[in-house]
Amino acid sequence: MRALAVSGQTGEGLDALWEVIEEHRRTLEASGELAAMRAEQQRSWMWSLISDRLERTFRSHPAVTRELARIEADVLAGRMAPPAATEELFRAFGSIGSAI
Repeated sequence: MRALAVSGQTGEGLDALWEVIEEHRRTLEASGELAAMRAEQQRSWMWSLISDRLERTFRSHPAVTRELARIEADVLAGRMAPPAATEELFRAFGSIGSAI
């Protein structure tokens, strides 16, 4: 790793910085690491979209909507443990079996 002096005010050192960035990219591309990182980003994005959609579906389910405020309040007040709250909400959702 090397240090570069760059001035945003005068632009001095920007050409050298850009060359280091391009060299790094070429190294990542040649090793296959860039493609692997991009593939992992795509997989991560897919799971993020799945998680978001599942949560929206879960939260908008009528039975969950009816129970959610009460159960959250019970968890916040210490009257219900999070695993029990989760089980109750999944039962309301219609899930079969234990989620935990």
